[in-house]
Order: sequence, then C-alpha cells, then structure tokens
Amino acid sequence: YTEADAGKDFYYTVSELAGDQAGITYDGKVYQIHVKVTDNGDGTLKVERKDDVKQISFTNFYNASASLNLNLIKTINGKTVDESHVANLEDKEFTFTLTEMNGKGEKASPKKNGKTETITVSGKDGKASFSPLSYTLADKNQTYYYRIAEDASKMPKGFAKDGKDFYFSITVSDDGSGLLHLTSDSDALNDGMNGNTFTAEYALGHTFNNTYSASGELPVKGNKTINGLSPDK
Repeated sequence: YTEADAGKDFYYTVSELAGDQAGITYDGKVYQIHVKVTDNGDGTLKVERKDDVKQISFTNFYNASASLNLNLIKTINGKTVDESHVANLEDKEFTFTLTEMNGKGEKASPKKNGKTETITVSGKDGKASFSPLSYTLADKNQTYYYRIAEDASKMPKGFAKDGKDFYFSITVSDDGSGLLHLTSDSDALNDGMNGNTFTAEYALGHTFNNTYSASGELPVKGNKTINGLSPDK
C-alpha cells in the first residue's frame, strides 16, 4: 500500500483455484477479507484486518473407484445357443451363483457376510450379467476371491453341468490417477486369464458349456413266416 491508499478500505476474496486432477475434490470455501489503511502521520501506514477470518485453510480430498462387469455366456455342446439347435431351448433356464470366497482355490470356503448373487441365464440368448463388482479407495492393496458356479440341481432335463466352477481373484491397486486398477491374480484363475489387468471399463466374460443329449426308443413288431407259413405250422 502507498500514501494514496490511506483512509481507504480494501476487500478481497480468497479461494482455491480448482484444477483438473482426477480423483481430487477441491475445497469450495471462499474467505472475505477486509483491510483498512490509515496514515500514522509519521511516514508510515497502518494496515489493519477488519474481518472475522482467523485462519485461511483449504482441504482437499482424494478418492478413487472402479467396477468390474461380470458377463456370462452359455454354450451347448461347444456351440452358442443359436447354433446348438436344441429343441425348445428358449424355454430353458440355467442358474449361476457368484460367491465371494475367503481365499484361493477350489477348497476355499465362502466368506462370511461376503457378496453372494444368483442369476439365471435364459436359453433364449444364452447371456446374463451379475451386478458389477465395485471397489473404493478403502479396498486399496486388498485381494478378493470369487467363485462362479452353476447349480446342477436346477439343470433342465437332458443337460449336464459344466464340469468346472470358475474361480478368480481381483487385486485392487491405486496409482493416484483417481481410477483404481483391478488385476487378476494368476494363481487363483483357472480359465486362461493369467496376467490380465481390468480397469473400470473392462468386462470379464466367461463361458460355461453344457452338454445336451437325448435318446428314445421305437418299438418294432413283425411276424416270421417260412414259405408263407408261420413257424408253428
């Protein structure tokens, strides 16, 4: 301030200039600052704060998230439902359950209070999806294990269950970009997806194959004759 400012009041606002860093929530507070300038008469100026602001501080928050879409595809005898030509297949339903496990491998038991969801796949199109698996910053550096299994007790007549349940794991990491990275643990996968990395936009597709067989009998009756006569004559 200069002598020309003596006797004047100055008003300022102090706020944070929001940036574009992904995952960062910027502080929206605005402080109103009032400054009064007076001349001391001795060649100096008196600069006083006249507002009630005791401290100026801004707090930022960081958050990151990701979700994984789980899509199932049903095949019959290695063919899509459109190519299988099984009669009345559009009326059939196949049941699958996604269960969060407490560790790796087929012997792992379901996790207490873990995610469980059951869906049905219609024979009409052979496709269905579980609800997305969602992760937040609280899941950082954690690994989660899952199993998708087909319910043999609800298998339509003539169909055999896919012989292998699908086990997989998801490890959550964060690089500060606002988007969590989901990596599949190769030790827990049994379907050739080793080393794949899933982002929030990635959909994990898995195919379950059922076998279908049908059989029937046709009674055939006939009479035996010898030289035009029955054998008892």
